[in-house]
Parts: sequence; C-alpha cells; structure tokens
Amino acid sequence: MRSILIINPNCTVSMTDGLKPLVDALQFKDTTHDYFTAPDGVKSINNEDDARESVKHCLPTLRPLLDRYDAFLVACYSQHPLVPLLKEEPAIKAGRKPVTGIFEASVGASLQSIHPQEKFGIVSTGKVWEDILTDATVQFLGTDSDAGKRFAGVETTGLNATDLHDAPAEEVRQKMKDAVKRLLRKGNVGAICLGCAGMAGMDQMVREACIEELGQEEGQRIASHLDVDAPSVSKFAYEPAVDLTSSGDTPLKSLSSVSWRLRKVVVPVLFKYIRVPLDQNPQWVPLDARLIESMQGQLSTLSNHEFMIYTKMRSKFKSSSAFAFDQAFDDILINLCRIQEGDEFLKSSPTVLWLPHLSSSFADFCRLVSKYQLKQHVRSAVVHTNIEYGLRHVSTADPLLARAVNEIWTQIFDHIEPSRVLVAAPPATLAGLLDTQMLSSDTWAFDMKTHYIELMYVPPPPVDHMSTNCRPWNTTLIHRRPWTHISYNEGSSITAYSTYEYHLKQSPKMLYLILMRLAKEVESCCNITSFSFTGIFPFATNVTSIIRALHRIPTLRNITFQLAPGPENNLLSQPERMGRAQSGDFWLEWTESYKVIASYLGVFDFEDGAKFSSRDCTSETLTRDVEEIVQLLKHRGAGWRNEEGEIGVWVRDHALDDDYVAPGIDQLTALTGDTTITV
Repeated sequence: MRSILIINPNCTVSMTDGLKPLVDALQFKDTTHDYFTAPDGVKSINNEDDARESVKHCLPTLRPLLDRYDAFLVACYSQHPLVPLLKEEPAIKAGRKPVTGIFEASVGASLQSIHPQEKFGIVSTGKVWEDILTDATVQFLGTDSDAGKRFAGVETTGLNATDLHDAPAEEVRQKMKDAVKRLLRKGNVGAICLGCAGMAGMDQMVREACIEELGQEEGQRIASHLDVDAPSVSKFAYEPAVDLTSSGDTPLKSLSSVSWRLRKVVVPVLFKYIRVPLDQNPQWVPLDARLIESMQGQLSTLSNHEFMIYTKMRSKFKSSSAFAFDQAFDDILINLCRIQEGDEFLKSSPTVLWLPHLSSSFADFCRLVSKYQLKQHVRSAVVHTNIEYGLRHVSTADPLLARAVNEIWTQIFDHIEPSRVLVAAPPATLAGLLDTQMLSSDTWAFDMKTHYIELMYVPPPPVDHMSTNCRPWNTTLIHRRPWTHISYNEGSSITAYSTYEYHLKQSPKMLYLILMRLAKEVESCCNITSFSFTGIFPFATNVTSIIRALHRIPTLRNITFQLAPGPENNLLSQPERMGRAQSGDFWLEWTESYKVIASYLGVFDFEDGAKFSSRDCTSETLTRDVEEIVQLLKHRGAGWRNEEGEIGVWVRDHALDDDYVAPGIDQLTALTGDTTITV
C-alpha cells in the first residue's frame, strides 16, 4: 500500500488537524496518510519571507522521514520553496518520489475541471497574496500575458491564516463569501481554489456564495458536485458492519440548513440516498400458561386488548393438559402476541421477543415524502438493523415473520420507488427479510455479524413484465422489482479456520438460495444480468455452491468476485481474529475457489463482450496468480482477453476461441481438480 506524508510547514497544529477529516472523507482505499507539522517557526505563512523561514524549521526534521514514504504533499497554498528543495533530496531523487504542493495540485485540478470557455480563480487571505499568487500562477502556467484566458485572478478576504480559525465565525463566513462573489463577477469562472491551507473545510461557504450570486439554476449545478457516493456505496466492499450508512461528512445536509433558498436547490440530490433503520424495540410476547395465570390477579389494570387475550387464552389452557403449565411446554410457543399501545402488563413481561418491523419514524418520513413530493428524488434505500432474529427454530413464529417482512417491503415500495435497495443485517435476520433459510448450523464458527445484499435495476421497470407471468410479483423482496444486478458481501470466514476440521463447516447459504429462486421462478426476459460477490477467504465449498447457482441463470453478462482482503481491510494483521488459523489454509481455499470460478468461465455460454472482474488484483502477486488460472482455463473452448487498460478485467471474445490450443486433460485436472462442474 502506498503512503503519503502531508506536510504543514507552519507550527499551528490546529491547521494540520483541519486537514485530516477532509483527507479521510476521500476514502482512498490504496493509500495511507501521515501528517507532519513544523516543530517550531512561524504560526502562519503570510508572505514569501514566512515561507522561506518555514523551510529552515521543516527540512532538517523531514530528511530522516524521506525513506519511509512514497509521496509528499506540502500543504501551504503558495509557490513554497520546500517543494523544489525536497525534489533535490537524494532519497527523493533516487526513488523518483513525487513531491507537490497544494497550490500546484489545485491549479492542475482546476484546468482539468473547467470547460474551454471558462476560467479558474483563487480566493486567499491577506492582500499581499494577490500579487504573489498571480505571479506564481502565471509562472506555473507558462503563458505570461495569455494567462487571462484561463485564469480569472485572485481575490482576498483581508484575514490571515490564523484569523480564519480565531476570528468570529460569522465574520469569516461573510468575508469569504464577499471574496467569492467578487471573483465570480469577473465572468466565466468555472472553478475556485481555496488559496490557504487554513481554509480547509470552508468549501461550503464558497458554494453558498456561488448560489447566492449565480441564482438557482447554476446553484443546482454547483450542488451536484456535492453529490458524492453514499457510504453504502463507497464502503460496500469493506467488512460488513452496522455503521455502513454512517458518514462524518454531510455537505448536502449542511448546505440545506443554511436557508430555505439553498434547501430548495439541494433537495433534488439530498434525498437521493435514504436509510431505513428497523425498529430496535421488541414487540412480541410468548403467551404461556403461567403468563395467563399471572394476568388473573391484575384483571382490573389490563387494557382492552390484554383482557381479550386473557379471555381467549384462559379457555384454551383450561381445555388443555395440565402440562401446559410446565416450563418445558414454553418452547412450543402456542401463541405470540404483538404488544399494542396501552398494553402495560405485556410490556412488563420478562420475555419480549423481536421480529423485524419498521419504526414509527418511517411513517413520519413517508408523510414528509408525500407532502413535499420527494418520491421521484429517492433512488436508493438502505434497510438495516444489528439485531439477530432469534426465532428461526420456532415454526409457530414463521407465519408472523412472513407477515412482518411482507409489511416492511409493502410499506417501503408503496411510498418510495428506489432503483437500488441494500439490506444490511445479521445472517439470521437477513434470511428472514429475504424470505429464505440459512442452511447452516455452523454460524457460531463464523464471525459474520452482518451480511449485505444489494439489488438494483434501471428504472422505469419494463411495463410488459409488470403484469405477466415472467416472475411472481410483490411477494419476497427479490420479486418486488425486475432486478438486473445483485451484489453480496458476506464478510470474513477467517475465524472458522481455527475450528476443528474447518473444511466441513458451512457458512450461511442465503445467497445460494436466492440465486436458485431467481433461476427457477424468473424468466430470462427480466432476470439479473450482473453479479458481484465479496467475501474474505470463503471456503471453496461455499464458492462452488454459488457457481452452481450461477450456472442456472443464463442471462448473466458481468461477473465480479473478491475473495481476499483488499486495501480497505487489514484482517491479516489482526492476530486476535486469526486465532490458531494458518495463513496457508486461507490461500489454499482462495486458489481452489478461483479454479472453480475459472472453470465456470470456461464452460458457461457467455455472450460476446461479457466481462469477468477480479477485485483481488491489487498486487502483482495476486494479479499474476489470477491471470495464470484464467489464462489456462479460457482454453476450454472460450476465448477471454484482458480488458485494455484495466487490471483484473477479462472480456469474452468469441473471435479468440479458435486461436488457442486446448490444454491436455491432465493440465486442466491439475488446475481445477475436475474437468466438469455438476449442476
């Protein structure tokens, strides 16, 4: 993994700290970041003399660090002398390590962002920077008198770098907005650079000024730049966790709270991604004979609902065996009763059970959607909970679970029309929400607290399929819409490798069952065309079951797998997670899994242009291992070529089928352990 050292050449630690959340929000997966603050020297760099002075305090301390990092970013918005001096250091030159400053980086990014007729400008601090940054930009562009064609100039706030944090917040906001508006009035400004590291995090002030100055239409275009991927998109490949939807950076929400005018501009993108938490409160009470008996002494305090239950169940228990009062009889769970408003006795029951259900806040949200006509703006819904469903072995609870789950999906699709639905829940709960089983009694061996499943389609749904027999409609989630894509993340299987005869353990099989239902119950005209699976060292038997199900879906055109930890996961460096497991076993199962996948690529009738992607190709070693397996097995009558310019992506090319000489049967057997896959 690459490492970058971000250098603050002044000695103000708060300015360095202000950079950290901005870098973290970018969610880089293949780089790590460390921060350096000058040990002493100037508190803020307000002119060129300060910049030269800061070098004296930074360079000696930086030299011992140069071998540790792959790249360096100087976080001072100026043509800082530290940049060229670092480039001349032997450790930098020998390793050809990149060094740049935020000034140079912002100018380069602006030139890539603006259209040919547009210009970029800079908003900085004190007036002294107007000439300094103008000269630096002209020199950087190398255009001299022609710089005005792309560069609108520099406007300043009259504040210095420390004032940005120490002056009253409203004063800073107003002066920032005034400077931005002056810059915009120069015309055709398509990008604005924040010309001071101390302005980190103040981009919202710039956007406010743009919307106020340019009007709503241009303001919506500016707001669209804040429409970044939701956490449920950017963090989907991470090890599943309950904080999937959490984000410390909420620029759209913050912008919408400034004024009603800005809120009106932001709303079309603000409600694009929503999350629907399931209610955490248990609502069901098992009615056993002893509970009914205890109700008899409190008849005067029972609610109407509770008294009705008492009357009905009392007569039932009287006609049953005396054994109904034995504790062992409780497991049969003759009835489950949902607590209603006013049922104080049932609320005090020592045993209150949980079934999935929506919280009252969802009804409030639906009223908001209806009142402000937001339905057309909602494109994605994440339904999530961290509660494990505990009644999967109780058959009398199954009808109640089915009704509860049906109510959840009916409520959601009656009020919003998401083209993407993601469900994040513990395995047993997810099985219930998907109307399927787990097919595993070994879940104790797997440290899988949460699974993700993502379903997507391109709206609007095909009208000719909504009322036909192409698939069952409005039953389970997979039949609510004609989904064209499924992604699944089951998390890590690492802890199971520490158990005795680990290879006999079975991880939860909800994905396999879902794919089999699609294969059996959905016609090809509206079945899935793309599939993605993420798991950290799943057993080869698990991958084989998934492949067997995929064999039955003839419509697939894009397949993606990730079976090893990526840059976003550091599981292999956590001894407490690995336990007694041997890393050699991980890679043995990984290799066997890829052999099964590659064999599938060799025998499945993919159409020309179909793609297979491996997200494990994050290092030269793993890339080479995957390529070797695919290279041999594609000779099984199916030509696959590497996608030009992409690593870990192969494209089905029928024109290459006759260009290869099929390997011998012994060679294939050595790779896959078998030459066929039984479906």
